Amino acid sequence: MSLPFPVVVPLTCDFIPPPDLLGTNICGTRPAYAPDQYRVLGGTNARQGEFPWIGSLRIEGLDFGGHWCGSTLINSQWVLTAAHCVEYYVDRVVFGNAHLTDDSDNEVAVEVADIFVHPEYDTNWFFNDIALIRLAEPVTFSDYVRPACLSESSDELKDYRRCLVAGWETLTLYSRQFGHTD
Repeated sequence: MSLPFPVVVPLTCDFIPPPDLLGTNICGTRPAYAPDQYRVLGGTNARQGEFPWIGSLRIEGLDFGGHWCGSTLINSQWVLTAAHCVEYYVDRVVFGNAHLTDDSDNEVAVEVADIFVHPEYDTNWFFNDIALIRLAEPVTFSDYVRPACLSESSDELKDYRRCLVAGWETLTLYSRQFGHTD
């Protein structure tokens, strides 16, 4: 089964905070997540505000509020996602709510203005599976909505020692059902 909220998977590398490439002074910070909260690792629930840069790509009419794929806010008007997630029309991106099945006062929904898919994206083998989404309007940053930091280094493995991966997951390929994992 799968989870209707971001799941964190630890990777074997230590963490050195990346620089603030875009000069936002808030990228990569998580003020809504208190360090004394239970740390969510190994495929368990993420808490509200723990990953304020995660966005949910939405398509009207789908279950769980239309959730289709995950994404990452990289500045106030640009979102990074997988190209296979935007092969179909995407209505909007929702930030500020880690749980797909719960309402949140911190939730912000923004319509999509443009989608830019890598020009060499291969739909059969998923090579270059990356896309950028330009939002119709800039999002306002808050404790629950803020950008991820982008590395200034092209040699990322030397910069990072501890990494986390977060997002909504499913255990069955192309499954649209969400539940829980054991």
